[in-house]
Amino acid sequence: MRQIQSCVLRLLVDPGHPSDLRGMINLVEDDTEYSFRNERDLVHLLKKLNTGIISREHNERLKGDSL
Repeated sequence: MRQIQSCVLRLLVDPGHPSDLRGMINLVEDDTEYSFRNERDLVHLLKKLNTGIISREHNERLKGDSL
């Protein structure tokens, strides 16, 4: 059975480095926010969200890093 998972994707653009992909994904259902620092992190995050195994450890790992 298919499930719909709604989220908001926010991209942060640094004018000095416009090709850098950074931002956050917000899950609409519980307003949880997950950060990503590059393309690889974004794809990994989307796969984890899709399989339902995402945890808050993702943000703990990125804590202190500036987006």
